[in-house]
Amino acid sequence: MFVKMVWQVNCEVCHMWESMEGALSPGDFVCRKCLEIRELQLRVAELESQVETLCSTRDGANFLDSFILELDTPLSPKEEECSSDGHDWVTVRRAGKHSQKRGAEESQTLALFDRYEISATCVDKEICEEDGQTDPSTPVQEVKNVILIGDETVGRTDTVFCSRSRKIRKLCCLPGARVKDVTAGLEINLRHEGEDPIVMVHIGTNDIGRTSRDELRSAFRELGIKLRNRTSKVMISGLLPEPGANWYRQKKIIDLNAWLKEWCGEQEFQFMGHWHEYWGRWELFQRNGLHLNSAGTNVLATRINREVERALNY
Repeated sequence: MFVKMVWQVNCEVCHMWESMEGALSPGDFVCRKCLEIRELQLRVAELESQVETLCSTRDGANFLDSFILELDTPLSPKEEECSSDGHDWVTVRRAGKHSQKRGAEESQTLALFDRYEISATCVDKEICEEDGQTDPSTPVQEVKNVILIGDETVGRTDTVFCSRSRKIRKLCCLPGARVKDVTAGLEINLRHEGEDPIVMVHIGTNDIGRTSRDELRSAFRELGIKLRNRTSKVMISGLLPEPGANWYRQKKIIDLNAWLKEWCGEQEFQFMGHWHEYWGRWELFQRNGLHLNSAGTNVLATRINREVERALNY
């Protein structure tokens, strides 16, 4: 005779009791209502982010429109005489048929002069950027190496992440790797990255459902100790939502991201979340709802590249 086991479990969020079949370890249960509330909160945050992006785009368009209108506005006689730095400037306007030929040579000469001067400045800037400088007059600064270590999620991000400089940027993709695997091979992967490199880690997806909560957190703490002993600039990339996963796995991912954010604050690591950019967006994932497609990979690579640029300019 088969007997169903019914348990009275307590939601760790709202602390309400609910009857469920099967066995659940204490502290692992969140009721469906609390999960729906979390999903709604994430959706609201996502919509707020999209509204902010649209407002920024609108402000940029308005600025360009005002700039074009300003260029079309006729200048006063005083503005046409000279500039404040003493250089003689030629005001280039939309000339008529009679005046177009007359000012062609003078305008063309000035335009070519300015163009070559700007080109020379750009060349000097490129040379300085290769040496880690932004100004030829400033002393040479040390260039930090940047390495991205992660599981199969970060695969193919090198087309964007390493495109700026393949000499100092490196992608270390470990398909199927777990947190303990990254910890074990950290010294080998960083042996050629110089002193105090910038290290970004995206790991943990393969641990969800295989490693208990306490063991996973302990593994991240051990990884953090090794990273702290190797460099002072550590960036942790949060796990992505999985559209094809059930509510229990999604809950595990949400809890881990929340803990990672708090733990990174304690360790003075930088945490980077991606939930709002990927939640509910099937078009960024493959049909299995787990792995990213080319569009999703480009979004992830662009976001990681942006955070690295901010770290380099810090």
